[in-house]
Amino acid sequence: MNKENIFPNFFSKTKNLTKKIKKNEIIIYAIALMLVTAGYYNYSTFNKNTEETYSEDVSQINEQYANVGDAVLVSNNETENEENSNDTNSLINNESMETQNIVDNQTETNTIENKEVQQVNNNVTVAEEADYYASSKLERDKMYAEMISTYEQIINNTNVTETQKTIATQEIAKINSDKNAIMICENLILTKGFKNCVILINDGSINVVASIEGGLTTDAVAKIQNIVSRELKTEIENIHITEK
Repeated sequence: MNKENIFPNFFSKTKNLTKKIKKNEIIIYAIALMLVTAGYYNYSTFNKNTEETYSEDVSQINEQYANVGDAVLVSNNETENEENSNDTNSLINNESMETQNIVDNQTETNTIENKEVQQVNNNVTVAEEADYYASSKLERDKMYAEMISTYEQIINNTNVTETQKTIATQEIAKINSDKNAIMICENLILTKGFKNCVILINDGSINVVASIEGGLTTDAVAKIQNIVSRELKTEIENIHITEK
């Protein structure tokens, strides 16, 4: 006897339950498959986004490091260029200082040489002036000495009259008086600021050659005239003053 005939309701319910179970299992499988598919899709998308984000981050980091490296390189280059520029400027400054020192030394040398030349010229001028005054006085004294010697010969000559001897004696006295007065005048003139002077007398004309700093001014000429006219007992128009 068939079991389905004996328990018709039971088997009918069991078949319906089985169908429901199978139908639920299919739904569950479908849902599970959808979940797996969705999970895989999310995982793939997440990995892709992660990789892209990571790649972008890596690229940004590399770019930042590259920029930093470039900045460091530029900074190093600028520093090196600045150091080279400083070294160049330092060399230029040193060369300029050396050149300036050479120029200063040359200028100082030239100045010293010019001063030495000027000093030599001044010394030569002073020496020439001194030689002129010395030689002029020497010639003057020599002339006076010869005149006195001539007059003395007249005095000592037995063939000369007493009148001639008297005249010779007076001339010797006059020469000595002039010599003494000339010496006094020259010394007094030097005390008035003159560097040098010489006085020469010729037939009542008195010639005075003098040197003074700043040249012969009116005041300097007046000083010479006062001294000479007083000591040599002569008129001012007889005094002739020349600058050396």
